[in-house]
Amino acid sequence: MSELTNEQRADAAYKALQVFLRKMFYCNEPDKLDPEDLEDAISDLIADLFHLAHQKGFDIDSISRQAEGNFREELDEEASAELDEDPDEESDQPVCVD
Repeated sequence: MSELTNEQRADAAYKALQVFLRKMFYCNEPDKLDPEDLEDAISDLIADLFHLAHQKGFDIDSISRQAEGNFREELDEEASAELDEDPDEESDQPVCVD
């Protein structure tokens, strides 16, 4: 299986958020929430995942650090992949000529 893109990761998270909202708030359309409520819903989902991890005996601080590290690494990988695109491909970018 190939590596997921960050867009695919965000899509999977969006689907999890839809299920969470439907179960907890009887709403399954995150895009219909105002930005503040959406931010709260995402925070609530993360907090509930922490409750699950705590019940299973996991270290919440370690999970939080690992998740943020994974997130930042995946952003860096995506940015680096964009920079490594084939230089022979035509580009809309202006080219400096001496």
